[in-house]
Amino acid sequence: MRKVFDIRWSNYVKSVTSTVSAVLLVAAAVLLKLSLGYTPGASTGLVFVLFVMAVFASNAPLKIVLQNNILSIKRVCFTKNIPYNEIEYIARYNPQADMRLCASGGFFGYIGIFCNRQTGYYFAFMGDISEAVFIETTNGKRFVVSCEEPDLLVSEIRNRPVQE
Repeated sequence: MRKVFDIRWSNYVKSVTSTVSAVLLVAAAVLLKLSLGYTPGASTGLVFVLFVMAVFASNAPLKIVLQNNILSIKRVCFTKNIPYNEIEYIARYNPQADMRLCASGGFFGYIGIFCNRQTGYYFAFMGDISEAVFIETTNGKRFVVSCEEPDLLVSEIRNRPVQE
């Protein structure tokens, strides 16, 4: 069984990503010009701006794939695999009031470490918070993901055949 759930970016994520990207690209162009003129610190600033863009862009969530007893969270450059037998709890989730600790609140999605008092710390890979799904594993790791059919994702995982 292979099932793919696309991660849709909300209009907010699209507008934040395009606006911040434009600002960072302008900053990179200015810093490049300054660094070519041997302005102190400009090269460091340029490297920092490009690094920030690369980190967030490479972690942008794309889709969730269910196959071979593994839930895979596909990002631009990385994949997080969670074996079905490690999923202890899965349900729809509302992350509206959660706090960002080391995370993006809309730049290339909601990516990073978030927390709140009820669920504690979790890793987020979301494009639209209204489609969020909370996953807790047997080893206590928590993830919040989003996809276009969150109720179907929850149902697929809850109704999966038990593997010995």
